[in-house]
Amino acid sequence: MTEVTTTTAVAQIRTRTMALLDATVALCDDIYQGRRDVPERVIVAQTRAHLEDLFLVVVAGEFNAGKSSLINAIVGSEVMTEGATPTTDAVTMLRYAPEAMAISQQPGWVVRALPVALLQRMSIVDTPGTNAVLRHHEVLTREIVPRADVVLFVTSADRPFSETERAFLAMLHEWQRKVILVVNKIDLLNPQESQDVLNFVREQATALFGTTPMILPVSARRARAATAEAYEASGFAPLMSYLNERLDDRTRLRIRLESPLGVATQTHAHVAQIVQTQRAVVNDDAQAVQHLDAQMVQFANDMRRDVAGHRAAVAAALSDAEVRGMQFFDDQIRIMNIHRLVRGNALQVAFEQEVAVDLATAIETHTQAMVDWMIERNLQLWQGVVDYLRRRPISADQMVGEVGATFQYNRQALIRDIVSQAGRIVASYDRNAEAAQIALELREAIATTAVVQVGALGLGALIATLLKGAIFDTTGILAASVIAIAGLYIIPNRRAALKRQLHERLSDVRTRLVTTIDHQFDQELERMLERMRQSVGPYTRLVASEVHRLEKIEENMTTINDDIASIRAEIENVFNR
Repeated sequence: MTEVTTTTAVAQIRTRTMALLDATVALCDDIYQGRRDVPERVIVAQTRAHLEDLFLVVVAGEFNAGKSSLINAIVGSEVMTEGATPTTDAVTMLRYAPEAMAISQQPGWVVRALPVALLQRMSIVDTPGTNAVLRHHEVLTREIVPRADVVLFVTSADRPFSETERAFLAMLHEWQRKVILVVNKIDLLNPQESQDVLNFVREQATALFGTTPMILPVSARRARAATAEAYEASGFAPLMSYLNERLDDRTRLRIRLESPLGVATQTHAHVAQIVQTQRAVVNDDAQAVQHLDAQMVQFANDMRRDVAGHRAAVAAALSDAEVRGMQFFDDQIRIMNIHRLVRGNALQVAFEQEVAVDLATAIETHTQAMVDWMIERNLQLWQGVVDYLRRRPISADQMVGEVGATFQYNRQALIRDIVSQAGRIVASYDRNAEAAQIALELREAIATTAVVQVGALGLGALIATLLKGAIFDTTGILAASVIAIAGLYIIPNRRAALKRQLHERLSDVRTRLVTTIDHQFDQELERMLERMRQSVGPYTRLVASEVHRLEKIEENMTTINDDIASIRAEIENVFNR
């Protein structure tokens, strides 16, 4: 690949990397709900802002490991303060200038310039100790390290690879930083001790990284001595050779191009952990919504199934009334009862006592049982929702960081509101008032179709009144003049007409009543379900919104992951041709 082609390819890689980091910042904004101070977002944004900066070598390690002494030996100048206590309380960047000067200084950040040739090719950063006494020192270190192209991690030969060092190196591995392990103060040990320490560091590092990093034993103190013999014994030559020769232009360029991909990869992994945790919660919530929906569907199906029994009981009462009515007419419309038949409303009174009253009682009993059943089932539905939601876990303990707490807050508040509202409904449920309202609506619906006034009549009395009014529409069943003209044949004919009229009227009443019951039942059932839907609606909408939000984030994560892999392949292609 020609130099021009390489330059063009590198420019394209950088352009794509900028877009990748922009997308990663946007991903952080989505998952952290616009918070700009989240460490992951800060690191990605800083990486994006410093993408065109000079190659960055960061010196990290615990305090008193000799970081400042090491840097002084590298640059050949007493630029960093040395001491046995944490002396570095800021990130210090060393850059090139024709003469030494302090370029800038602000809280937590110092930039100095030195006339050192090495600094023309790279910037060197000194960091506070990874186990600093002051916590903000460690925060500074953790924020600058992910921006490093190469990390010189300094461990002391007299206490190598401590647990705190292991934890910090694990973070470097997560951020995919290139790490050179520098075992300083090696002059404190005899040859055998030195070899034991190096073997230990190698074993531990290989186990942590999966591969063996470069390990350089040095003595920064000897390297700064005036004699050549001391410098040679310091082991510093391999370190300087690495910085001056192995990190040539091409190597530095490749590392510089790959470095932001590690930041994007680690941020992607961290966001993926949050999304996975949130997805588990949202999926659980979605199952809860499905459960509530299924509960309402099952409630409606059970109600529609079971109302058939109540409808059948009402129809059976009408059928029983028809049987009694037929028997009544057979018993009463006879020649031997001629004296009653011609007497005004005597037969009507008898019919009311023997047929209509029992019908009214039966209708009242069965419809009231149906209404009570509806009220009780509705109350059970609300109680079931309350019990189910109260059993659901709403703790944010397993969520990731503050974003988890924020995410959980809305759902917790909504679930508590639903439980509270449903609890109030259950506690204040007035069965009598609800039953009276449904019974009134049934009476009014029957009265409307029959074009009569309800007044104070119950539903059963209303049905009985409709029945009597239709059959006994004259002041008497038979008149003496009719008998004189038509003879005794009129009695069987009149009995048959009355029985036919009773059958037709009861069929009409049965159809009207069943139709009204079905209509009122459907209306009341829909009212019950709608009230429940309105109660759980905010929770349902939140879950749907969260599902959509996470789906969009997951889509963006897939795109980012694909871009990372694509850019890595492009870098590999450019530098392996």
